[in-house]
Amino acid sequence: MVAPLILMQDENRDLHDPEGHLCNAAGQKIDGQGAAILDPSAATEVANVLRQRTMAELIKPS
Repeated sequence: MVAPLILMQDENRDLHDPEGHLCNAAGQKIDGQGAAILDPSAATEVANVLRQRTMAELIKPS
């Protein structure tokens, strides 16, 4: 079970998580320009999955 993320809206209608980080509507932390700040552990996990696949697997149409 995943705990729900509760976002709070400030007077400028910006969304913030309980720790005060600026977030988008999907609940991702964002920087001042609105770009999502990726969780380093998630990026590492994706990189590991991609390394395990061959080039033929990566370019094969789904």
